[in-house]
Amino acid sequence: MVECLRVFNHVGYMINVPLSLAHKEISPAHVAVHLNRGAAFYSIGMRAFYYTVPLVFWLFGPHFMLLATIGLIFVLYRIDRAPKIMEKAYR
Repeated sequence: MVECLRVFNHVGYMINVPLSLAHKEISPAHVAVHLNRGAAFYSIGMRAFYYTVPLVFWLFGPHFMLLATIGLIFVLYRIDRAPKIMEKAYR
């Protein structure tokens, strides 16, 4: 998550550089690459957070960990799938 915030902060500065300056290294494509990289870091960070939830429940016992793991599988299934209404747009 910290890396995500760092990259998004840099993108915030890069996106405000005017195109009229014709900067060699800061192009719209370069900014888009960094924005996508920040989104990937955010996704990885949130997954790491989600995976710690069953580990915390493990402190209370193995049955709670099992329930938390089943809940995590359901949550990740819902997050990773597109809604039926948008299914055609992703094909």
